[in-house]
Amino acid sequence: MSPSYPIEIVQSADEALVRRARDEGDKVAFYELVKKYQRMIWRQCNRATRKVEIADELAQQVFLKAFDKLNSFRGEAPFGAWLCRIAFNTIRDWHRVERRAEVVTIEGVSVPVHVGYDEALSRERDLTRLRGAIETLPEKQKKVVLLRVYEAYSFKEIAVALGGTEGSAKVNFHYAMKTLKAILTVV
Repeated sequence: MSPSYPIEIVQSADEALVRRARDEGDKVAFYELVKKYQRMIWRQCNRATRKVEIADELAQQVFLKAFDKLNSFRGEAPFGAWLCRIAFNTIRDWHRVERRAEVVTIEGVSVPVHVGYDEALSRERDLTRLRGAIETLPEKQKKVVLLRVYEAYSFKEIAVALGGTEGSAKVNFHYAMKTLKAILTVV
């Protein structure tokens, strides 16, 4: 598990790297940004595609696009958020090409995501439904789900992060999944 730093420190470090990469053409600075965000972007791509090879390809496209568009980064949002937006658009474009139905599955809980004609609207509606369901969970269960599913933490890492045991992390995750399944299967 990586240490957490105040957001201001992270943003100023990112801004300095972006300035060096954009203004001075420092490829090492851009590489530092890639190293910092590659896991997050790859996870985002993998969650959307559920195919490792495609996630690898899309993540690479995201960083190539970011490098090409670095001059358009104005710093109004954190660099990581800007990068996530590029990833979202890259994934959306990939889905348009695929034009296929997909199901997002989180540890046995499936949420249909209809990709194709109304893909953006359907996907957003389904993800909003899933996020809403997660928000109804008790606080500890919600934290466990977010760390396990969205951050890919092991149960051991979750236990350390939340100050509990690995067993309690597993139990909270089990009950959270059971609750989410019940909520999401109601039509």
